[in-house]
Amino acid sequence: MSRIYDAELVVLPRLDVPGAIALATQVKTTADAEAQRAPLEGALSRALGRVVAALQVVQRAAKAQAPANNGDPTAAREADLTEDACWSGLKCIVEGYVRFPLLPEKRAAATTIQEAVFPDGMAFTQIPFLKQWAESDTRLSRLEDAEIAAAVNALGLGDLVNQTRAAHTEYGRVLGITEVNAVPTAVPGLLEPLQALNNSLRDWVIKVAASVEPDQPATEERARRLLAPVEAWKSAPAAPKAASDQPIPV
Repeated sequence: MSRIYDAELVVLPRLDVPGAIALATQVKTTADAEAQRAPLEGALSRALGRVVAALQVVQRAAKAQAPANNGDPTAAREADLTEDACWSGLKCIVEGYVRFPLLPEKRAAATTIQEAVFPDGMAFTQIPFLKQWAESDTRLSRLEDAEIAAAVNALGLGDLVNQTRAAHTEYGRVLGITEVNAVPTAVPGLLEPLQALNNSLRDWVIKVAASVEPDQPATEERARRLLAPVEAWKSAPAAPKAASDQPIPV
C-alpha cells in the first residue's frame, strides 16, 4: 500500500481560520462528488458529517467576529480625506507666512507652528488610519500650548484649527476611537471551533485511510480521490515557518 496512507498522512498543515474553512469546503465538495459514484456509508459518512458540522460552526463564529476596525470603511476613508484636507490647507497657509519675508512677526509665528505641527510635513497623513488619528491628536494637543496658541491667534487661524479639530473628532468617531461602535454583546470565540474542525479533518483522513482494502485496488483509488484536497494543501508551497509553526502530529 502506498505510503500516503501511512500515519504520516494524518499530519495536517497548521491551518488558520480561512485555511481550515477552505480545506474543509474542498473536502466536502470532493466527497459529495465521490458520493455520486457510490454512496459514502458507515464510518466515512459519519466522519464527513462531523467535518461538515464543525465547518458550519467555524463559519458562523467567523461571521460573528467583529472586524478589527468596527467602523464603516467608506465613512472612515471619507473622514480621513476630510481631515487630511484640513491639515493640508492649514499647512499651506503656515508655509506661505514662513516664506513671506516682509511680515517678520507673522513669519516667526508661522515658523513656531510649522516646527511644532509639521516637522515632517504631511507624512503623518500617509500612515494607517488608527496611527494617523493618534498623530493628528498629538498635533492638535500641541496647538493648545500657550506659545503655539498665541501664534495661531497672531495669524488668525483659530477658525481653521477649530474646523480641523471638528474633522478630527468625526474621524475618531467613525474609527470607533472616541465613540464605541455597535458590536455584538457576545461574540463566539474561534479557537475551540477551529480546533474541532482540525480534529474532524484528521479524523476524516484516518477514516478514509482505514477504508482501503489491500486486495481491492478500487478502494485505494477512491481514497486517493477523497484525500486529494488534503494532499494538494500539504503540497502547496508556503513561506518558511518557525519551529513553533510546524504541523502537530495526531
